Amino acid sequence: MYNRGFHYIFTWKIVLCLLLGLIVSNGLFYYIASKPLENSYAEAFNILEHTDNNIFSYVLRVDAIILVLVGALIFFVALIMSHRISGPLYRFEQSAKSMAGGDLFINVRLRNKDEMKEVAVEMDEYFMLMRQKIGEMKMLSGEIKKTSEKFHYLDGGSEDNVIALKNGIIASHGRLKENLAFFKT
Repeated sequence: MYNRGFHYIFTWKIVLCLLLGLIVSNGLFYYIASKPLENSYAEAFNILEHTDNNIFSYVLRVDAIILVLVGALIFFVALIMSHRISGPLYRFEQSAKSMAGGDLFINVRLRNKDEMKEVAVEMDEYFMLMRQKIGEMKMLSGEIKKTSEKFHYLDGGSEDNVIALKNGIIASHGRLKENLAFFKT
């Protein structure tokens, strides 16, 4: 299932990181560039004459700071968001391995802020349905076995008893067949 909410939240977090970087960048540049030129007119003129070099050094310093801050912020946001996806994928993998080993008493448990909770609910419902269907098939198998064992005690029994046993086996077999038809193999 595609979760648009997760997609939008993740995208907005990245955009907010970039906007924060832009705001900090402008603030740092303003702070660095706002100091007084110098005490005398000659010193100020000398600085203004080399403005391109001065501004370039300011921009490089600000860019380096922003690269580190925004890079770290985006790294941590991506790390948190990836854990909210990789954690459920790990649980789904473990559940599938348990199911392949024959264990159907599985409940997929996710953390509160994990993504893909809809998939976990669907998997839990599937496991519950599988337990129910297999339980019904075991019960029907037992009924067929009990009915077939009654044939041994019929020695000289009436034809009606034989027909009743036959009909019981056919009915149980039919219900078993319906349960097996549920599975697409």
